[in-house]
Amino acid sequence: MQRRHAAVSVDTTGFRTLATASLVLAGVAGGLAPIMDVINGRGSTPLIPHPAITLCLPAVACSIRYWTVARLSAIPPIMLVACLLMLLGVTWVDKTEFGRGAVIAVSAAISIPIGILLHQLNRCRLMAKIFIATSAVHFAVALAHADGNIARLGTIHVDELGRVGNSNAFGGQMAIAAILSVLLFLSPESHQGRASEVRISTRIYWVAIAFVFYAAVLMSASRGASICVGVTTIAILLYNRITTAKLFLSCAIGFASLFLLAADSVILENLRTRFQNQDELGSFGDRLPIWEAAYESLWDHPRFIWIGMGTGGVEKVLATHNYLHSVMGEDGVRRRATHNSYIEWILSYGMVGLVIGAGLVVAMIRRARWWDKQRQSCERSAILLYALLFSMSTCVYRLLYIGPVAAMMVALLMGASLARPKMALHRSERTTMRSKPALAA
Repeated sequence: MQRRHAAVSVDTTGFRTLATASLVLAGVAGGLAPIMDVINGRGSTPLIPHPAITLCLPAVACSIRYWTVARLSAIPPIMLVACLLMLLGVTWVDKTEFGRGAVIAVSAAISIPIGILLHQLNRCRLMAKIFIATSAVHFAVALAHADGNIARLGTIHVDELGRVGNSNAFGGQMAIAAILSVLLFLSPESHQGRASEVRISTRIYWVAIAFVFYAAVLMSASRGASICVGVTTIAILLYNRITTAKLFLSCAIGFASLFLLAADSVILENLRTRFQNQDELGSFGDRLPIWEAAYESLWDHPRFIWIGMGTGGVEKVLATHNYLHSVMGEDGVRRRATHNSYIEWILSYGMVGLVIGAGLVVAMIRRARWWDKQRQSCERSAILLYALLFSMSTCVYRLLYIGPVAAMMVALLMGASLARPKMALHRSERTTMRSKPALAA
């Protein structure tokens, strides 16, 4: 019997190690997905087809072990319905957009099994650190390919590949990394029992990391990312009651502001120009014409009103109504992005999608508030607030790097935490625990 129990224990430990390694691989693939074109070799036969999905498959396979009714019931049912709608939406999309739609649907769907694995192994903190580290690598690559122009980072120009990346998407990734850094800075050492004190050196470390990403957001000149990360950070500060945390965060933000204002002639030049341009602000840049074209395209076919254009089919239809601003793809098809998650969702799935999408947002907000109240934190609400705000300026579920963040959100809504899974006891506490059995005897 002892040998049998030992074998089971070794097998469980080995599986958890393998599952953790698969999560690391998935996190690296998601965080580096925006620059994977540079690594993978766009324009030629890719080394790994769709790496943001392919490298996540081991984690999906490991999560099968935990696909039980009990685990699936911990997920909001409307989230499963929304993923099913995205998968079914591929069946009525235009033939030329089938491949794009399949990638979007699968990218969204795999976040659920990966989230289940994160929750079961309690590895949300590890995934957050991986996303922060890969975002730092992305920042370094963007600086290396800035060619002296650091006023708007994110668009990487590589001779053999051409234009790679997008400054707004880059700013969004840096903003998420900044928010995660702040949440790790504020999260206790454990959510089980009494939280141990966080070292000052650890606080300073996370403040410095957050400062780097705040600077990266401003250097991207993305107005949407800059506003959303600012609002979310203020909300975190207002919610959190730790005086030391507020002091450190205030110093970090102040230091970052002074640094950037001192270099405003270089770093903030593009961002300041975009905010001062009255024409762009008056029409939300080029967003209003796009959204007007989106409303017109909704009436092109009766099917669009009820079930939409299908997963991935919006951009091609939208280009026919906003032709002048459309972009010709490598496959010879003109497309135009909506730059809004809510509008794209409605165009993709019609009135059916509107009902399901509204239910999904309400369910996530209620679940996030409930778990944050139980854990006495704001980590779920903060991530969700940023996602809902940033969705107004871009289609977040189509971003290449959103996979690890979506999986983390699924795990957090299931009850996982960014706090450390085990609490390191002080020496005095360990002595007290050892003395209790003796005292009882």
